[in-house]
Amino acid sequence: MSKFEQVLTDLKEILLAVEVVNKADIGRHRNIEQETTFVAAYILPDTNTYTLKRTGTGISSYDGNFYVRILLNIDNTRDDLFWIQVQEDVINGVLYDKDIWNAAVNRDVVSVVYDDYGSMPKSSLEILFEFIIREDCLV
Repeated sequence: MSKFEQVLTDLKEILLAVEVVNKADIGRHRNIEQETTFVAAYILPDTNTYTLKRTGTGISSYDGNFYVRILLNIDNTRDDLFWIQVQEDVINGVLYDKDIWNAAVNRDVVSVVYDDYGSMPKSSLEILFEFIIREDCLV
């Protein structure tokens, strides 16, 4: 399994362990109007960049910066501000969990983007994470 696959697989397991998340998938997502399971988390790989860390040839000379968006579909019927709890729980779940360290040497939350409230009481938001992967640190 590649380092990128490992991050995505670990991330799915971490999200499923977050108490408010009832569904986690990698890849294609449902838009909020079609969603049937709440809270649904969709893991969407976004961008890879590479930073040279030491002189050499090959990918082992670089750190890989792997950006992953997590799209969350939320039903706020009982509480208009439930999305705040979901956001905090997901961010804390990813940042505190140690399993992701199997493939990444660091992870950070980069940004959160909210919808336009056009589907209230349902809403969606995206959290962008950066995972730094070092080839020779993998187990």
